[in-house]
Amino acid sequence: MSSRKSTSGCVFTLAGGAISWFSKKQTTVALSSTEAEFVALALTTKEGLWIQALLQELLPEKCFPLKIFYDNQSCIQLASNLKHSEKTKHLDLKYHFIRELVEHKKLQLSYTSTHLMWADMLTKPLGTEKFLQCCKHVGMSDSSRINNSPC
Repeated sequence: MSSRKSTSGCVFTLAGGAISWFSKKQTTVALSSTEAEFVALALTTKEGLWIQALLQELLPEKCFPLKIFYDNQSCIQLASNLKHSEKTKHLDLKYHFIRELVEHKKLQLSYTSTHLMWADMLTKPLGTEKFLQCCKHVGMSDSSRINNSPC
């Protein structure tokens, strides 16, 4: 029996390789796909802020802006819109810290096509070609192995 809980996943890359990733079943059932995506964005943002703080500690002279590529335009709009809406009033307040980060320009959300969403390999079943593309783009395989075996 399906729990109807969505799976969140993300991959952070630096210099062409994955440095952090997760795949996690959400703790609650979302009432809409936008809500599920917003929960995933909150988890991803928390991980990104931790990585950003670590990099700042290791390399204080460098600036590491937090930019998250996302394929859900409704979720990006929700994070950027500070107005109250009847459609989103049920969302838990703990997820609204994203709005504050966007408002203060500490987080940049950038739309990217679903076809270029490499974290999909952590959240859903994929065909072999898409899975291998995901592996390649997060630095988990090299071009000599891409046609011979999965990463």
